Amino acid sequence: MAEREPMLPTPTFYSLVDFFVNQAYMALGGIPNPTTNEPVVNLPYAKYAIDMLGVVEEKTKSDRIAPETNYLENKLYDLRMTFARVAANPPKKASPPPESNDAE
Repeated sequence: MAEREPMLPTPTFYSLVDFFVNQAYMALGGIPNPTTNEPVVNLPYAKYAIDMLGVVEEKTKSDRIAPETNYLENKLYDLRMTFARVAANPPKKASPPPESNDAE
């Protein structure tokens, strides 16, 4: 029996933007890593994803309709503000659990 392919959304401008938005939010600790289910902050990767959206913004400037422009500009603004907030107050690394002396 053949495996069923996963249902994927129709590729659109919005799904392209959302792809990079989700990557950026995951790298900003806003979405848990799907492998570990823990938030991880990776500012260089977040910046890369945000910069990639900037490339999409620049390269599609003359081809977007108004709702697409508004959507992209709002997402970029939110990401840039979140990046600035996280970069200014990076999360503290979790301290290791105290050593137990139960073996004594």
